[in-house]
Amino acid sequence: MPSIDGSMLTVSEIRISSSNPKKSLVASCEVFASVGKVFVVLEMELAMYKYVVRSFVIFLVSLVGFVPLSQAQDQTLKIGEVRSLTGPANFYGIPQSRGMQLAISEINAAGGVKAGGKTYRLELVSQDDQASPTVGVAGLRKLMADDVRFVVGPVVSGVAAAIKPIIESSPNLTQLIDGATVAGVTNGKNIFRHQADIFAFEAPMIALMKQRKYPTIALMTDRFHAGMMGTEQSFVDSLEKNGNKVVAREYHKINDTTFSAQLTKIISLAPAVLIMRGYATETALMVRQSRQLGYTGIIAWEGVAPPSAVTKNIGAAEMEGVFNSFPPTIQDHAQLGSEKAKRVAEGYRKMFNAEPGELTAISFDAVYILKAAIEKAGSIENAKVNEALATLRVTDVRELISNYDPREGGRFFDTAGQAAMRGGAHTWRGSGWTPIPGI
Repeated sequence: MPSIDGSMLTVSEIRISSSNPKKSLVASCEVFASVGKVFVVLEMELAMYKYVVRSFVIFLVSLVGFVPLSQAQDQTLKIGEVRSLTGPANFYGIPQSRGMQLAISEINAAGGVKAGGKTYRLELVSQDDQASPTVGVAGLRKLMADDVRFVVGPVVSGVAAAIKPIIESSPNLTQLIDGATVAGVTNGKNIFRHQADIFAFEAPMIALMKQRKYPTIALMTDRFHAGMMGTEQSFVDSLEKNGNKVVAREYHKINDTTFSAQLTKIISLAPAVLIMRGYATETALMVRQSRQLGYTGIIAWEGVAPPSAVTKNIGAAEMEGVFNSFPPTIQDHAQLGSEKAKRVAEGYRKMFNAEPGELTAISFDAVYILKAAIEKAGSIENAKVNEALATLRVTDVRELISNYDPREGGRFFDTAGQAAMRGGAHTWRGSGWTPIPGI
């Protein structure tokens, strides 16, 4: 027995009745001191009962793990994406999806989205459209079956056109387009786009051709690119209005690998500039084949083309001097000194061990635009969020990476649901695209 200052302490009796623990818990302690014997009986019925119950609860919690009360009260809000995660446009889709993941991670770490006295933790639900309108429609229906109410994407214009009628007729859906450029896919009611439309891609190229005063131009357009085909005639009209005569209009399609027939026709006309309108894989192959066939003129592209995707099909040296027109990327913003862009780009590298893509910033922005609209609405009801998007101001979204010109009254979107993002002209220097100042 332990001895403390000559005293001796023993537990002489603990009796707990299984039939009625509250009434029969008794503990007896005997304390012996050098000067005499004192017998103390402590009745601890109610106190001991509470102690046992509390200990049992703590034991149960230890089995399942501790969950903070604030987190237990959070609800999950699903954000869906229709995205080209595989197939010929996955070099767009994967960096876009990762941009959304990064934004969602930031928002959840900062406490989530707050609306109507509730806190929501965001969860990304992805559907791969494989750059196919049919697959994209099926993916959207899967999101709807999973009770996803907010959808971001797609990047492929044909997919955007295919899913528009479904979303437009669904009161419990809100779409924010962060990639497709085709005209006519927004409505300002429940379909909005903060990506530049096709006209914003074309404007810098038109301005560049006018500035350089190239006399003749030939076009090579992706026949299945809904955005570029839809504006081909207006693009030609704008060029010719500025004195750039269009002498040829040829076509190709996604996944083509040989273009000799079309290029031979174009080269025979000796245009000063050959503008290739389409996706990076095909346009890279066209550059190589046009040079192999003897074309020595200026080559220009129209469309987002990540250097990593370009150099899979052509050497960087072969691309030297090629023009392109597309909105500024996260790398462009970082080079121009944006601390926000630098921080997000570094966070992307740490999370994914890869470089951000050309559309990463726009997809990152999408999540914060939805967050701002939901919090402005004070609700996750689609009708209220749609109203909030229609009246959202550019200044309401402080976390944006990309630059957007305010619409009338400072609003983010015009009445048709289109944001104003400016494109820019670029030229290939060394291993990638470099912005051309003033255009």
